[in-house]
Amino acid sequence: MEEKKFEKYVKKLEFKDRDPSHYRQVATINGKEFDVDFNIKYGAYWAAGRMAEGTIEAHKHDYNQILFFLGADPYDMGELNADIELCMGEGEELEKLRVVNTSAVAIPAGLAHYPSTITTMKKRFLYMEISQSNQLKKEIVPMDKETYKNTRPRVQCRYANHMTMAAFVRKSTMYGPHNMDDHGGSLAFIQNHVQDPSIFEYLIMCENIKQAPYRFGWDPYNPHAHKRPEILIFMGTDLNDLNNLGGTAEIYLGKKSEMERYVIDSPTAVIIPGGLAHNPLTITRVDRPFLLTDVRPYGMEMKVGSM
Repeated sequence: MEEKKFEKYVKKLEFKDRDPSHYRQVATINGKEFDVDFNIKYGAYWAAGRMAEGTIEAHKHDYNQILFFLGADPYDMGELNADIELCMGEGEELEKLRVVNTSAVAIPAGLAHYPSTITTMKKRFLYMEISQSNQLKKEIVPMDKETYKNTRPRVQCRYANHMTMAAFVRKSTMYGPHNMDDHGGSLAFIQNHVQDPSIFEYLIMCENIKQAPYRFGWDPYNPHAHKRPEILIFMGTDLNDLNNLGGTAEIYLGKKSEMERYVIDSPTAVIIPGGLAHNPLTITRVDRPFLLTDVRPYGMEMKVGSM
């Protein structure tokens, strides 16, 4: 079989349990082999309790990071079905941010954060860490136990502007007259520069797909490219088995003169470095609702154009 030019950018996800915590079936996508500066880790939390084992301590990085808490009920994506306390800041600036809806939290470089605790859980949820670096390292920040114990969680704390709640709206026909397809689900654009442009820019687009056939984009027939990287993650919603996607999609990579077709029928990440032409992208089969999450760690700009 002839080797495809862009095959390395289509990565079937491998899930591993992270015992002894309740973070299960965790997959990692690192951009180093693609010369792209990012790292993504996601999996499902199965029970309430501390989100990371160990002592009560915070940490910080020299790179920006996004923490994405994602409800996995495809019929009510905005509902996290859990209540989470996330520590942010250190010393006198320590606060506990309360997360109760599907939300992303921007962690700028140098900001201490963690520990994080799931205080209640009605349903399991997905959790994703998106780092603007492919070299992961952290600096431990000691935390005073009494300060931690006496700090009450609040939605409106000093770091509230770092959190963006996902507003899922009915997808319907949003692409215009050249593409009237409808996948039957809903879509959210999560971007913190709307909330606070002074922090840093990122974009997460997340949609739950309920029916096929469905084509993406304003121009569903032609490839296009972006200056900044994006990572398309095809994610299942069966939290008992994240290896099950629940449908099939096909995507093309490369300019019109070299388009390569890839069929996706299991959880997969498609890494698209800046400048790589991609699409058409079509959902061809849906057995159970699944998710397409488009992660742009460095934000969004208008497409370069058809290729």
